[in-house]
Amino acid sequence: MFCKNCGAAMDPRAAVCLSCGVKAGVGNNYCSNCGATHDPNAVVCLKCGCQVKGANTSDTFIGAIKTCFNKYATIEGRASRSEYWYWFLFNFLLTFIAWIPVLGWLISLAVLVPSFTVAVRRLHDTGRSGWSLLFGLIPFVGWIILIVFYVQKGDDGANKYGLNPNV
Repeated sequence: MFCKNCGAAMDPRAAVCLSCGVKAGVGNNYCSNCGATHDPNAVVCLKCGCQVKGANTSDTFIGAIKTCFNKYATIEGRASRSEYWYWFLFNFLLTFIAWIPVLGWLISLAVLVPSFTVAVRRLHDTGRSGWSLLFGLIPFVGWIILIVFYVQKGDDGANKYGLNPNV
């Protein structure tokens, strides 16, 4: 791991950089994966291709909603816990509008596909196949299994489904 402020190599468990004293994760001039310099507005490191820390907008309520609609039918990749649970909260809040007959049907149709795809991407983040959603077909127990999968911490670093969305 490299300091994002000065680019010095640092222990991944360190809270602060020993070279510059800046808290780990602060700054945006150096890639935390390879140490290469990059534009502070960059979303991806041009040298190693990893996502730049702080470029993940799905860590906010509005950002997660935008991400889920932008990835409307995309099951490739991974979704962080915050992205999934903010989307869940958004759907929960929509149920208060869904009692209006025609509007309720339209809302349900509009969020059906992104709800499915963000669930698959969330399972990918924990290293599981999207086929794990089939556990939901098991009455009661299946939903508990899925909730346990959804609340688990995602795999550190890249896995076979893509880069870590929390980096």
